[in-house]
Amino acid sequence: MREAITLARKLRPDIVLMDFTLPDGTGLEATQAILATLPDTKIVFLTVHDDDETLFNAIRAGAVGF
Repeated sequence: MREAITLARKLRPDIVLMDFTLPDGTGLEATQAILATLPDTKIVFLTVHDDDETLFNAIRAGAVGF
């Protein structure tokens, strides 16, 4: 999670492809942290999860796609 946040802040990407499971946290936490400093960055989750609750959690965190 920390690496994703650090790289996003350094590289300032237009799009981030995110997973829910990260070595030191969750993709939801990373999404919220990235969007707090880079609100124009679009985050899309790529994952094997296919349940509605997981999708809604990603959207609530600020993701634009799943």
